[in-house]
Amino acid sequence: STPDDHSLEEEVDAKTTSNRFMWFFRLFVRGISNPLYPIVLLLDDMHSSDKAVLNLVCALSSDPDISSLLVVACYRNTEIGPDRLLQDATRDFASAGISVLRIELKNLDKTCVNSLVSHVLQMSPASTKSLSDIIHVKTGGNALFVNQILKSLKDEGLLKHSRSEHRWEWNVNAIESRDVDDNCLDLLTRKLNKLDPQMQAFLNKASCLGSGGHVSFLTTGDQGMSTILLLETAVNEGLMSKVGSDCFKFSHGQIASLVYSRIPPGEREALHVSLGKDIWKHASVEEVEALVYVIVEQLSHGTGLITDRDERADVAKMFLMAGSKAVKTSSFTAAERLYLQGSTLLSETDWTNHNYELSLRLFTSCAEAQVMTGNYDGSIITLNAVLVNACLIDQMRAYSILVQCLGLQGKHVEAVETGLQALAMLGEKIPLHPTEEEMMLTLKQTRAMLVGVQMKETVDSKAMTDAGQSAALNLLMRLSRYAYLVSDQKLLTIISCRMVKLSVEHGVTSCSAFGFAAFGANLHRFDGLSAGLHYAKIALALLARFEKEAMIPRCTMVLAEMLAFKEPAQARLRSLLMAIEIGFRAGDNEASLTCLNVFLLHSLQSGGIRLDTLLDHLNKFMQHMTLA
Repeated sequence: STPDDHSLEEEVDAKTTSNRFMWFFRLFVRGISNPLYPIVLLLDDMHSSDKAVLNLVCALSSDPDISSLLVVACYRNTEIGPDRLLQDATRDFASAGISVLRIELKNLDKTCVNSLVSHVLQMSPASTKSLSDIIHVKTGGNALFVNQILKSLKDEGLLKHSRSEHRWEWNVNAIESRDVDDNCLDLLTRKLNKLDPQMQAFLNKASCLGSGGHVSFLTTGDQGMSTILLLETAVNEGLMSKVGSDCFKFSHGQIASLVYSRIPPGEREALHVSLGKDIWKHASVEEVEALVYVIVEQLSHGTGLITDRDERADVAKMFLMAGSKAVKTSSFTAAERLYLQGSTLLSETDWTNHNYELSLRLFTSCAEAQVMTGNYDGSIITLNAVLVNACLIDQMRAYSILVQCLGLQGKHVEAVETGLQALAMLGEKIPLHPTEEEMMLTLKQTRAMLVGVQMKETVDSKAMTDAGQSAALNLLMRLSRYAYLVSDQKLLTIISCRMVKLSVEHGVTSCSAFGFAAFGANLHRFDGLSAGLHYAKIALALLARFEKEAMIPRCTMVLAEMLAFKEPAQARLRSLLMAIEIGFRAGDNEASLTCLNVFLLHSLQSGGIRLDTLLDHLNKFMQHMTLA
């Protein structure tokens, strides 16, 4: 293929991207897991996970080809959101046959508290029992409380290290008579109140990153060295812990939450925005991409404080970057939120100035993410902003998403009608309910256009460069599916004719292969096998030219019926199996399922495969669809 062959290609929607990610990630896990080297996947804070993460965990855990995987998911019952995604996912795990063992972590008993105290003090359990019994009574076995009260006893001189005895010593009576805070938070509050203002201000800033946020990048800038000293002090106080060589985080989520709650509500927005800007300012281009989630999370708390128009546009670009990154890992719920936040930073005037492209990408990407999350009403509202403000060519992407949105809701006739309206705007007028005469006239005109056109001439013709014609070709291919679902063979025939006409007159793309394949399949019904096979060969040659593997299942599914009159059953079934595999790998599950349906039908009709082998194939592919 030549470089310009790929200038205008078929649009890859979010659903296809998600399917591809799921397929290849499962292949990756299959490849690295085996009984000799099993994989343990530890997932923390699952109470805040979104549906995409839970779906991926379910897919990995229920994959029959992944047998050496243990998933440890940690969550807090008290912090599960109102959507109750985790409980729903747990039920899905059970229905998928996944073995789930629930381990509820309660407060430590006396024996465990003694083990913890003896480990911290490096003394035998027998020698620390008198101290640990008191601590257990005062803390109720709360692990964080135990840790903090030990530090408090040391700070107050009730727990001392004897250099002469080389061991820790304590006075049981003094500790018993000591007033203890009612709970761990009271103890921590009293401890925080004793810190100097600079330390408190630093902890406030760090708490904006949340309980799991590494704060190593707070050491950048002019205050870098003083920040490092503050971090070391926080570690010594037990408020933070060191992770790796140069990263720090709060020792416990409750500590971060408590510190954050002490920030006056009126100051939080400004603190978040200041922190986000600082990280952004001192990060390199590569670091910005890695830290984009952290940056936009901080900025999102105070977008109302950003008033400069150019600065708001720059922040909107960051949200666009973060949303695009989320889409790549199929985190569509997060992507929708990020795109929406980014779009609120723009105004109507941004559609008419140098921020036009930014507005277009944000709103279009947001609508696509909303389709993926099932927020169809929200998607239609977002798309309307594009349809009102974008130029004609850019509207076509929005119409394509709108057609998909309607199709996923089962509104197939409305999807076809919407798509045809968009095509009419591009000058490609096709009747919604064509008559037999209209179909035959279109077929006759297409035949006449192709008279004298050689196969090599078609295959080697120029690549399509006109964006409008390319958009029309993409939309025609999408509409062919919904025309098939409403069983309108006349409309399908006209769509295939129009795809061929556009390809001959304006150049070819990978979508042209599907157009010629569909045209050949339709022509076979009117002009015989030889005529249909001629255009099937053109379709295959275009597939080879553009090296577009993802188009193979689509071409195979429309050519299968015609090729049944030409190919031996075994060869035909092998081609269908290959197309099914390629479709799943490319993320085109719809085409794969259509090919699977044809494969089952031809297998039963031809007797070209044993029933037990056929059942194995069916179970394999249906298992994939269950996991997808």
